[in-house]
Amino acid sequence: MDNELMREYLEAVKQSLRYLSAEDKSDIIQEIKSHIQETQIRQSLDMQTILQNLGDPKKLGKAYAGKAIADTIDFNSKSFFRALSYYSSTSIKGLVLSVFAGGLYISTFLILIGGCIKTVGAILGYDMDFVAFTLGSWNVPNLLALPIAIPGSILFYYLSKKMWKVFKSFLGKSSERYKLNRYGCN
Repeated sequence: MDNELMREYLEAVKQSLRYLSAEDKSDIIQEIKSHIQETQIRQSLDMQTILQNLGDPKKLGKAYAGKAIADTIDFNSKSFFRALSYYSSTSIKGLVLSVFAGGLYISTFLILIGGCIKTVGAILGYDMDFVAFTLGSWNVPNLLALPIAIPGSILFYYLSKKMWKVFKSFLGKSSERYKLNRYGCN
């Protein structure tokens, strides 16, 4: 009976870890399982009480997932969008942060693509009206679109990378705080 309760609980936790790799999922499940077993031995509590003390398995899983995602050190589109999709589903603050960070990251590439289209079109003698480059009230000449887009893309990439660090820090702190305050896990 105890093993069945623990298995069901861990399965529910695992459902909240869908944003993670198989290795991360396995490590987290093993950590929670060890915590349950140690608590059962140390405090001589029945399984039902231990699981009730841990609380909602989905929330515990999300707290672990948030910490695991925040600990990802890579800045690439896969890590970035995995974190965005996870955190945008957890809170309003996460949604706002994810939209802002994602917008900066996507703009990096859109600016560069738009500059290429506008400049290549001008070289080939076409006016690419569907791409507009304006800085304040100044309309950028077609031939200058790419030279201006390059530093603009670099700036947006730099800002999105900074935002990524803020995003990861916020994600890690909120997940860790949730785990520690609610469950006493570390």
